[in-house]
Amino acid sequence: MNIWGVGDLHGHYWELTKLYDQMLAGGLKPEEDVVVFVGDYIDGGPDVKKVINWLMKKEKQYPHWKFVYGNHEDLMLDALVYGKVIYGDYYLWYRQGGEATTDSYISEKLTPYERALVNPSDVIPKKHLDWLQSRPLFAETEDYIFVHAGLLPGLSWEDHKKILSGELATPMSRAELAQEVIWTRDRFMDSDYDWGKKVIFGHTAMRQPLVMKNKIGIDGMFHNVGQLFAVKLPEEKFFIQESREKGWGHV
Repeated sequence: MNIWGVGDLHGHYWELTKLYDQMLAGGLKPEEDVVVFVGDYIDGGPDVKKVINWLMKKEKQYPHWKFVYGNHEDLMLDALVYGKVIYGDYYLWYRQGGEATTDSYISEKLTPYERALVNPSDVIPKKHLDWLQSRPLFAETEDYIFVHAGLLPGLSWEDHKKILSGELATPMSRAELAQEVIWTRDRFMDSDYDWGKKVIFGHTAMRQPLVMKNKIGIDGMFHNVGQLFAVKLPEEKFFIQESREKGWGHV
């Protein structure tokens, strides 16, 4: 059995299906292998609706696959479901890819004026919001930890799990650590801390996969352009699908 990690999708359905074809040609056995997606399924690309439908279908086909929660899911859910209690600003989501996400759900029959009046809550189905809300903050195998952004250096993996489950009371709350694992960048990226297992993560977009002793970064999609990465484990073989768009966008 192999384990596969797939990086941030950001609404790029065409690239996702092409990457999946590469994975199948590279030996993926969907019924046996574990496939873990590291979050940020939405915001940026043109086909969020198609991406979510594809992921939900795969989860039904292969219940052993895992789909981790990302910061863009958190932004959207805070704007549309939680009542802006985390970030306090609906437009923080809408201006960071939320408009493209909304557009993917709007009927093409509407005029530009009609489209501009659409409220995201009126077109994004509850079943998609519920599915995104139920994603876990991490997935774990015998040798790997999968999270969206990273872990906190100096805090053991066991303590991460205990805090996130509410079993361990510390000065850092569960909510604070949850924000860390979906948003962190530099202090995790720069750390050589050993969590006991190699960490597979997305969130920080790079032109090539990052391979370090303690971590592997597989985000190559700058919201609207870039590349999709997948990694086959344990051999650490990478699969790369270029975006149809040219050039690099803003991280």
